[in-house]
Amino acid sequence: MVMASLRISLFLMLVVVCPSAQAVAQAKAPASPAPAADYSKEAFLVLSSQYHVRFQADGQSLQTQTTRIKMLSDAALHEWAVLAFDYGSDYEHLDVHYVRVVKADGTVVNTPAANILDLPSEVTRQAPMYSDLKQKQIPVKSLGVGDTLEFEVAHVEDKPLVPGQFWFVYNFTKSSVVLSELLEVRIPKGRQPSLASPDLKPVVTEDGGERVYTWTTAHTEGTKSDDDQPEEPKHPSVQLSTFTSWQQVGSWYHDLALPQAQVTPAIQAKADALVKGLPPGAPRIQAIYDFVATRIHYIGLSFGIGRYQPHSAADVLDNEYGDCKDKHTLLSALLRAEGIESWPVLINSSAKMDEDVPSPGQFDHVITAVPQENGILWLDTTPELAPYGMLLHNLRDKQALALPLNGPARLIRTPADPPFPVEDHFVMKGTLDSEGTFKGHGDLTMRGDAEVAFRAVFQSSARAKAQDLMQAISYRLGFAGEVSNVQVDDPEATRNPYHISWDYLRKKYGDWDNHQITPPTGSIPINFVNEYKAPKAPIQVGEVGLTRYEAEVDLPAGATLEPATDLDLKTDFAEYHAHYSFASGKYLCERKISIYKAEIPADQWKPYLAFQKAVMEDYNHFSYISGLHDTSGKADSGEALDLVREAALAIQNHEIAKAREDLEKARKISPHQLNLSALEGSLMLSAGKVDDGLKALHQELTDHPEN
Repeated sequence: MVMASLRISLFLMLVVVCPSAQAVAQAKAPASPAPAADYSKEAFLVLSSQYHVRFQADGQSLQTQTTRIKMLSDAALHEWAVLAFDYGSDYEHLDVHYVRVVKADGTVVNTPAANILDLPSEVTRQAPMYSDLKQKQIPVKSLGVGDTLEFEVAHVEDKPLVPGQFWFVYNFTKSSVVLSELLEVRIPKGRQPSLASPDLKPVVTEDGGERVYTWTTAHTEGTKSDDDQPEEPKHPSVQLSTFTSWQQVGSWYHDLALPQAQVTPAIQAKADALVKGLPPGAPRIQAIYDFVATRIHYIGLSFGIGRYQPHSAADVLDNEYGDCKDKHTLLSALLRAEGIESWPVLINSSAKMDEDVPSPGQFDHVITAVPQENGILWLDTTPELAPYGMLLHNLRDKQALALPLNGPARLIRTPADPPFPVEDHFVMKGTLDSEGTFKGHGDLTMRGDAEVAFRAVFQSSARAKAQDLMQAISYRLGFAGEVSNVQVDDPEATRNPYHISWDYLRKKYGDWDNHQITPPTGSIPINFVNEYKAPKAPIQVGEVGLTRYEAEVDLPAGATLEPATDLDLKTDFAEYHAHYSFASGKYLCERKISIYKAEIPADQWKPYLAFQKAVMEDYNHFSYISGLHDTSGKADSGEALDLVREAALAIQNHEIAKAREDLEKARKISPHQLNLSALEGSLMLSAGKVDDGLKALHQELTDHPEN
C-alpha cells in the first residue's frame, strides 16, 4: 500500500525515479531554468517534482520523491526551513538521500546527515499508544531568498500491509505553481489493478517484467485571491488497487478489526455501569454513545495514517483516547457487552467514492452502524459533541462500505438528513435611545451542524474566556458592539439544543448619523457566489434546515419609523420570508430562511444569484427614523442618502458612470453625507488614482470617524 501523503509543507505529494543517491549527491546541481511567466507575487516556485513508486508482487513498495523549489520570499523560507516527513516504523523506513541548497552562483551547500532528527510524530507526543508513528525533521542549512532547495527522500515498505495486495492514491498539485510534475507507477506485468485517472490519462509502457504508467503535468497558474481559489477536488487525480471487489476489501478489514473489539471483564464492567437502571434499547445505546463520544479523547488521525488495525477496545478504555477506528472499536465492544450488534462503516469525509476501484485508499474515516428494526442507527463518536444519531454534513448522503458481522461487506448510502429537524433560532430584543445607543439581549438556540461547532469552541475555552469568545462570535454575526453577561450551556449536554445568551451594547447603532437602522438579526446563513463569474463546480448553498430570526427594537419616545416591505421568496433549493411592522414605538422583524438542498448544480447559478441578491437587499435595507433631533452637526438629506445608496448598488453592478453621476448629485445636496467620500475614494482607487483615493477616504474619516 502507498498513499502519497508525505507531510512536507503545503502537503505537496511529489515523488520520482532517480539515479543512485551517491551519484546525484556528487554531481553538480543543474542551474534552475528561469520561468517565462511572471511569478513575482509567488512565495516560491516548485521547479520540478517527480514521484516514482514501484510495487512488488508481494505488496511491498518503494517510493522516491525528488523536488526542486525556488525561494522567492521570506515567507518561503519560513515554509521550507525545516522539512518534515512522517512514516510508520512498524512497516516502513525512510531514507534521506540528500538535502541541499543551490545558490545563485551555482554553489551547493549540503545539509549534513547529522542534522537529520528522527523523532516521534507530534501525535505520539500526546498519545504514546501511537509510538509506531515517526517523523524525520531536517533543518535546511543556509537557505536564503533566491536559492533553490533540492531534496530527495525514499519511503521503503519493509512489509506489506496486506500480503499480495497494494493500492495507491495521488493528487496532482493545484495549490501552488509547479512548472513540471511527473508521476511514474511501476507494477508487476502479471497484475491487473483497477485504475482511475479521470482528468489525465497515463502513458503506458512495459519495461522488462514491469508495466509502467507515467503522468506528466504542470500547474502554472499563480496564486489566486481567496474568492477565486480552485474548488477542492471531488476525486483523487490517480488511484489504483489490486483488490477485486468491495467484499474483498471488507473481509480484509473485518479480520483486522473484529478481534480488537473483544468483550473483556473490564469492558463488561464498564458497559454494565453505564446502562445500570436504564431500559433496553435506545436509552442504553445512548448512554454508551455519550460515554465514548465525550469521555474518550479523539486523536486526529485519518483512517489509513500509520496503521489500519485499531487498538484493542480494552487499551482504548484504559488510555481514554483513540482515533476514529479506535473509538468505534470501543463503542462496538461496549455495545456487544450489552447484547447490541454494531458494524464498522468505512467512509470518506471529503471526496466522493469511485465504486469501480475497490480500495482501502478511498476511505479516511470510520463510523458506526447499529441495525434496528426500522433501519440503521448511525453513530459517529469522533466529533465528541455531536448529538446522538447525527452524522455531520460532510458524512451525510454518501456512499460508504458497511461491514456487517454476519454477511458480506456492502456499499450503503448514509442518510441525507439528521434524525431531527435542523433549526437555529436567533432572538435580539432591546431599546434604542435618543443618542443612538442600543442596549439589547441576545439568545441563540441551535440544533444541527452549527451547534456542534459552537459546542466545540466553548468546550475548548475556559469559562472565564466565554465573554471574549462571544465577543468574537458577535463580530462574525455582524454585531460590532460590546457583549457582556454571557451564559452558555454545558457543551457536553448534547441531548438538548445548544443555547447561548448575552447582553449587547452598541453606540451609534446602524447608520445613526443619518437616523436609519436595520433590524438586529445577524448574518445571512447562505453561501455567496461570485456575481461575475459562473462557477464550474456545484454551488454549496448551506446547511439544510431552518434559520429563524426575531428582532425587537424599542425606539425613543416620539420617534416613528417606516418598516421595510415584507418579502417572500421561494425556489426549489431555498425559501426566504421576511415580515416587518411598527406599532406602539416598537420595530418588529421576523425572518426565516429554509434551505432544502445543500448543493445545487452549477447551471443554477443565475437563479441562485437572483435569490442571493434579493436576500442581501432585504438584509441591507435601512429604515429612516423620524421625530428625532439631529445631533450630528452635519447637514443631512434623505435625497442625498438615497443617491449614495443608488451609487453603491451601481458600483456592485459595474455601472461606474451612473455611480459617479449619483455621487456628484449627492455632494451638491449634502457634502458630508455618510459614505459619500468613501465611495468616491473607492472609485478613484479602482481607476488607479491612489493619492486622490486616499485623500477621499481620509475625508470620510474626518466627516464620520466612527465609520
